[in-house]
Amino acid sequence: MHQPLSNAAKAALEAAQQEARSLNQEFVGIRAPLAWYHRRKRHARDALLRQYHVDRDTLRAQIRSTLPFSENPPNVTGQLPLSPKAQRAINSAL
Repeated sequence: MHQPLSNAAKAALEAAQQEARSLNQEFVGIRAPLAWYHRRKRHARDALLRQYHVDRDTLRAQIRSTLPFSENPPNVTGQLPLSPKAQRAINSAL
């Protein structure tokens, strides 16, 4: 029996959904770097980026530039499906 996802996990999955849709993808893949970008503990994240002299918007743009992008929006309505790799990661975490 699986435990329900925490609010933080739900927020990360929602952020991943939004990122996938913004790239016109038809599935949600592993988006740990982008989900990390949206996490609530921004002060810790920002302190770490400052420590290494990394601009968060530049980092996000560089990550997005490596992800696949489609010119056409997906035909999927509602929640996008998870890629097999993303589903395995969630199942392993649970």
